[in-house]
Amino acid sequence: LTYFIIGMFALVGFSRGWFREAMTTILLMFMVFMLAQPELAASLIEILGVLVTAILKPLADMAGDTSRLKDLLDAIKGLFNVDNPYSFMLLITGFLILFSYAVGRTALIEGKVAPLSRLLGGTLGALNGFIVMSLAQQYLLTRLGIDVPRAPALPGEVAAAVPQQVPMSVKNIYALSSLSGITLALLFALGFIVLVFFLREMRLRQPKKKGG
Repeated sequence: LTYFIIGMFALVGFSRGWFREAMTTILLMFMVFMLAQPELAASLIEILGVLVTAILKPLADMAGDTSRLKDLLDAIKGLFNVDNPYSFMLLITGFLILFSYAVGRTALIEGKVAPLSRLLGGTLGALNGFIVMSLAQQYLLTRLGIDVPRAPALPGEVAAAVPQQVPMSVKNIYALSSLSGITLALLFALGFIVLVFFLREMRLRQPKKKGG
């Protein structure tokens, strides 16, 4: 199932071209950075939780039947749980993937996709599939304690601790590697390279101003 999902991401990337697929890579790398910096992620989630609560609380107070709105408010507070933010991060990861595909389709005009662009897009798509599966693995391991079979750790990697509160197991899903050590460093390096080329391409595609 893991390789099928990665293959599907690669096929989508092949059809979109590297420029559109690079946007998805950049957004996913942001989630990888959040996972690698849990303190920063917790602070961001806490700020977002305060903002959402501040917006919805007046609505709950003004409503005649406040029970449903208050229940919704309590559910939202649970979503922005700083002690265990992985439900929120899983939701945001899915949202960013859909957002990048929707915006990339409408805002980033690719025109006719060149063969090289398709090849690079397929490569980035496979990378995105790997990141999504690895992020999902980390979320499941940390949030639910679900056991996901893994390949032996690469040198310099530290295996993720698996909580034992929920004795569950996922079949036919194989996580290639943990997002730590050498894998994490390589992902950040690739993400930085993709970001540089993406920004460069954005600058080149901007219409040149005519001289006065």
